[in-house]
Order: sequence, then C-alpha cells, then structure tokens
Amino acid sequence: MTAATGTANRRTRWWSSSSARHDFLWALVFLSPWIIGFLVFTAGPMIWSLALSFTNYNPLRGDPTFTGLANYQRLLTDSQARLALNNTVFFTVLFVPLHVLVALGLALMLNRVGRASGVFRTIFYVPNVTPAVAIGHSSC
Repeated sequence: MTAATGTANRRTRWWSSSSARHDFLWALVFLSPWIIGFLVFTAGPMIWSLALSFTNYNPLRGDPTFTGLANYQRLLTDSQARLALNNTVFFTVLFVPLHVLVALGLALMLNRVGRASGVFRTIFYVPNVTPAVAIGHSSC
C-alpha cells in the first residue's frame, strides 16, 4: 500500500511543479516540428492511401467511388500482383543480407588497414557524396 501511495504522490508532484510543466511545454515546442512533419508527410498520406484503397479512384476525374474490399479480392487473384510480391520477397531475402555482409566485410577490412584507413574510407564514400554535390552545384 505504501508503494501505491508513493507512486500517486510522485505523479501529483510531477504535474504540480511549475518547472516540470515548463520543461514539458518546451519539450513539446522542440518536438512539434517533427510531430507536424510526421503527421503531414507520413501519417496523413498513409491514412489517405488506406482510405483510397477501398475506392475506385481516378485522379483525373477526382471522384472516388466506394468499392469496399473488391480491390483486395482482385489483388489476391491477380497474377501480376503475385509476381510483384514474389520479386519483392526474392529481392529482400537475397539482396539485403548480402548487402549487409559485404558492407560489414568492407568495414572490418577498412578498420584493419591502419594509417591509410582514412584514404580508403574516402575512396569508398566519394561515390555516395558525388551525386548530391553534382545536383547541388547544378542548381546554383
């Protein structure tokens, strides 16, 4: 019974403290750009896509008609959808572990090189940076 009372007191003390409320509000202020970005760019489009999956929607017409689960029934019987799913599973099962193993092997090799490891890391990393630099330079 003492533990429950201590927990209840701690909860009321946390919210009754003005500095705790102040810190909480500042945390919300600093988190709000991420929360707004998540809602606008991730959660919103996901919910909209889910809602559209139950309709027959033509973006040029702009008038979605509700079809219910008919799209999902057609998806289960479509051979093209099954082929796309098989290709995705094959790619994921084969490529992702292989990519991780090669990257880990290269990282372990570069860690053992010694003094020249900075040069080799730069050589391996330059192809990742070059497209962004080229795009940034062309837009200036």
